[in-house]
This record gives sequence, structure tokens and C-alpha cells, in this order.
Amino acid sequence: MKTNTNNLIVTIFAAISSCSAFASQQSDTLQDMSDPMAVFSQFGVGYGDKGINLMLGHAYDPGIENRKAMHIFEMKGIGGESIGWRSDNNNSVSELRYRHFEVSLETGTGTNLDLNYNIDSGIGTGTYGLIQALPEIRNFQAYPMLAIGGAVVDLNKNNARIETEKGAIGGHHLLGFYGLAGMYSRYNVTDNIWLNYNPMSLMGASGELSGETRFMHEAAISYQITSRANIRYFANWSDKVNYADGDHRIMYTYQI
Repeated sequence: MKTNTNNLIVTIFAAISSCSAFASQQSDTLQDMSDPMAVFSQFGVGYGDKGINLMLGHAYDPGIENRKAMHIFEMKGIGGESIGWRSDNNNSVSELRYRHFEVSLETGTGTNLDLNYNIDSGIGTGTYGLIQALPEIRNFQAYPMLAIGGAVVDLNKNNARIETEKGAIGGHHLLGFYGLAGMYSRYNVTDNIWLNYNPMSLMGASGELSGETRFMHEAAISYQITSRANIRYFANWSDKVNYADGDHRIMYTYQI
């Protein structure tokens, strides 16, 4: 089977590089929404180049002392053909995403499971990673992370059915595994405005991803409207996709 690896990596990049929240604090009181390690129940709605995005997060006690966790569900690309600005949009949901975080309140070490499926391309990714909060220096704090993941593709949707002795076959096919290394970071400009920059390096390890590399960027600027609500602008690009052609979106989030 032969696939367009460059487009594949772009899709994987979009699936795994969005800014994630982890858990390091109690969720029974209002949390600092600028902290990438804060966990809280929340809902959000956003608009971007692919249409409308919806998000719902549920924080819970996993039953282990000094640990907190949360689930986040997302639907992306709703109404993209009508209100987005990419030429390949349609009005159906384009992506589904599920994330699960669990973090030790004592050590500041978190685990993250991230599952994403692009309905349009038929490409799915699964990533499991570790993140560690480092001490804050003035107004800056870094959160280095390491992860491993894999990708599958629906051959029928990609017109890449495999030819065998018994004829062409479709269905889902394992593309390979990859490693991911990078960090999340936060800089507090004021009490209500903060910046994030999250560089990531993706390294293909096996299958059709073997030998592939991609250096990815995510940047965000955020404003805390009230103690429960903020609005954020995100941009994602890479060494192969320039800033203007990357993903852009605005997200409103409310802490429940």
C-alpha cells in the first residue's frame, strides 16, 4: 500500500498537538485556568478554519489518594463547509477526540491518553504520554513531556486498498508507531492574560511512519474574562506547514 505520508503526518499533527490540560490541583474549588496542569469540569465552544468545535470535560476522583483525573470529549469541524474557510470542509463532524488525564498531586507528574479519529480522512491516532511540572521561574513555567503513539487508516476512505492474491482489501490498516517529545509552557503577562508555546517533535518509528520527522508548534494567547470563563486563540503549524496555512481557532471555555 502507498499513502501520502506528508498529508498523513499533517493529520496526525493536528490530532495530537492541541494544547492539553492535565491535573495537579483539587477540583472541588475554582482552578487557575491558565495552568496547563489544572483539572476541572468544563465546557467549551469554539470557531475555527474547520467550523465549530464543542468540548465537554468531567473531573473526578479516581479513588487513589492525592490523585485527580478528568475525561474530555470533543467534536470538531461542525458546519465547516458553511462557515469555515478551508476548501475541503463539509458540514458534518470532521473529528472526534477523547482524552483522559490522571496526575499525582504530590509529584506533579501526569499521564495522558489521547485518542483522535478524523472522520473525513479515516485516520485515527492513539497517544499515551507523561508530563512533569517544573518549578515556576518568575512568570514562566515549563512542563516537559514524552509520549508514544500509533496511527491507523481506513483504506476505503483513502482510496488505498491493498492488492493481494485474493483481490483488493480495505478496512483499517496499522500505519505504524511514533514517538513524541516536547513541552508545554506558560508565561503570565498579567493576572488575566497569558501566553502558551508548545513545541513538539514527532519521530516515526515503524511501518509507513518509519523515518518520518516533524517539528510542530502550537501558540496561544488567552484572556481570563471572569474567574470561571476565558477566551483563547490557538494556532498550530509545523516545519512543513507554515503559520498562515496551519490550524486557527478561537475557544470560549467555562469552568463548571
